[in-house]
Amino acid sequence: MGIRTFTTALSGCLNLIMLTACAGPMSPFGAINGLPKLVSMGDGKVQPWNGRDTRVSFYPSHQVLHGPTSFSIIVEDPEGVPKDHWMQLSYNGLDVTHGFLARAERTYLDSSRRRLRLTVPHVRLSALSENRVKATYQREAQSKPVWSYYEPPSCSAFEASRALASVPEFEPPSLMVQIINQQAISRNLNPFYVAGLIAQESGFDPSAISSGRALGLTQVTALGEAEVVRANNGWPRYAGIDQMPLPVLRMAILNGKINATNEWRLNPALSIKGGIEYLAYLSEYWSRPDKRALIEKNLGDSDLAFSEVLLASYNSGAKRVSAALVNRGPAYLEDEELGEARKYVKRVTSYCSYFAHKEE
Repeated sequence: MGIRTFTTALSGCLNLIMLTACAGPMSPFGAINGLPKLVSMGDGKVQPWNGRDTRVSFYPSHQVLHGPTSFSIIVEDPEGVPKDHWMQLSYNGLDVTHGFLARAERTYLDSSRRRLRLTVPHVRLSALSENRVKATYQREAQSKPVWSYYEPPSCSAFEASRALASVPEFEPPSLMVQIINQQAISRNLNPFYVAGLIAQESGFDPSAISSGRALGLTQVTALGEAEVVRANNGWPRYAGIDQMPLPVLRMAILNGKINATNEWRLNPALSIKGGIEYLAYLSEYWSRPDKRALIEKNLGDSDLAFSEVLLASYNSGAKRVSAALVNRGPAYLEDEELGEARKYVKRVTSYCSYFAHKEE
């Protein structure tokens, strides 16, 4: 009520680009209404609000790609946000304002009505597609529009500037968090990066087992285990585990026959250390001059690119990733040989970013 929107005369039913029917939501935010007209006003980057300038921001602060989450647009206007203001939300260049506002809860965060929050309780952004999200606010028809883009998550494996305090939504034991911090920082790795990997691999379940026979918190595969055990040959390993049919293996873990005392991957402390050992091995592999040059040629010289390649290698193997970089260049994650690596990389990065910003 009282909110006008920047839209064109195109209706959702004429949306030929999406080639979808008019029934039901057609974006993560709701129904699509056509192609918005957007006014270019700069780069749209969010700056810390100083109480004087109008700004638009989001919560969570970065895109969440690992699952559904509550999503908010926050408008901060030093003159007060009037009920009869202008608002627009676009998704990949299409107008989803009406669908979003129809679902959004509207809350003023202060008595002077300078801060307005619009919240939808359930938004799921895909880890396999592009998510270009832009929110625009205009106080009145004569005012200058203000907007921001909803930035994708980013996470460096090497940002070890602070320790992990907790893991939202999973809440593992404090000792487990302590071990992640100790082991990650000892290898100059970012604890949030390691926590994101564990969240994606096992959901912090120490007894997790995958269809590919990977075990424990960090789900180290047979390929990765060979490298880990080479450096830690005294770690316990259950005899004959590689020959067990998967159902038999599951049952042996379920009834406790195979456990943390006789299989290192089911020991939380050793699993965390082993996963970090394997990341360190992959880091050494990609630090070789020829491999580093391959990354820089295709993805640029940045910690973020290197961190992404490490995750893809953890998931699919360094040799497959190397071949994909040679064959597909910057589009290496779309290589058929990498299977689920593209989704995996984005979801781990999302977890890492989400955990880090939750603690800010």
